Amino acid sequence: MAFRFVVNNPALAPLFVAVGAGCVGAVGYGVYKIAYDPDVLTQRWANPTPHNNVRQDQNIKLYSPNREFWASRAGMADPRAAFLSAEAAVEKAGSKAVAKVQELKAKAVKKVDEVASSVTGKGH
Repeated sequence: MAFRFVVNNPALAPLFVAVGAGCVGAVGYGVYKIAYDPDVLTQRWANPTPHNNVRQDQNIKLYSPNREFWASRAGMADPRAAFLSAEAAVEKAGSKAVAKVQELKAKAVKKVDEVASSVTGKGH
């Protein structure tokens, strides 16, 4: 039926071709984004943070007119390393603080026991 309609109205053939190509392109782009874009999360249990696997020099755009930008980033260090080292330093400082608090608590308990024994006279 559609073929017969186009045969009877040949001026509409480019319209059908353009609309058909647009529909195929839209579906294809959607499938591409779902399959390859790290911003789209389809399987949370497999990798809950796929955006963390993107390298500094990796272009995830469909089209990028500035290819030299991505090539210039090839030797750069990962910026997450600064945050990870800072996080490790904070964790280390936190564990030192906890140890110091426990040490001071033990000293305070010992001092309280000494004062209590001197007040009651049981220590001397």
